[in-house]
Amino acid sequence: MSNCAYLCSTDDRRIYPSSRDGYDSDVQTIAMDVNCVPLMWLAMFRASDVIVEDFGEERTPYIAEAPIARRTDAARQLQRALPYLNTVFAREGRLDGYVRFLQSAVHDAVGEYITIEMEEIACLSETFYDDFRAALAGLGKDTSIEAKARLVAISGLRALKPFPLRGCGSTASPPNRMMSGISAASSGHPCTRMSRGR
Repeated sequence: MSNCAYLCSTDDRRIYPSSRDGYDSDVQTIAMDVNCVPLMWLAMFRASDVIVEDFGEERTPYIAEAPIARRTDAARQLQRALPYLNTVFAREGRLDGYVRFLQSAVHDAVGEYITIEMEEIACLSETFYDDFRAALAGLGKDTSIEAKARLVAISGLRALKPFPLRGCGSTASPPNRMMSGISAASSGHPCTRMSRGR
């Protein structure tokens, strides 16, 4: 069984909105992927966007950690990360089309905030949260081999090949793989498949 990550929207600055009453997955789940946090999702956030919340009860605390940002800030930060990502992944190809596609999805989402529900991915690695925070901290400045390796590991791009370009050129149409059910982890895709509902 696969471990999933979800890109979600919410009106409250609180992480894991799907754990609360009133969450409408058909409306608030923007996208999902398996066994990774896609590169484009990660690029929407910065280290200062990561917050910690206690979801436990009085005698059994349960600490969760995830990034959350205003929708407009997330779209702007994604755009600002583009030159950096194009530098780090120069051998694999430009990511402009993927950025435009995800920005369009975020623009059309409801809710003031965007967040990633990534607990299922975090449990796959003991160092996930440390690696995730380090990757966010390095966005825009750290072009080292180690920085790229972190991004590759988190986003499931282990077999680095040229990024698929179909549908990601000058047009706004999404890449076929995003819509066909092939995940980033299995296809080497830097974005994700888009989803309405779970």
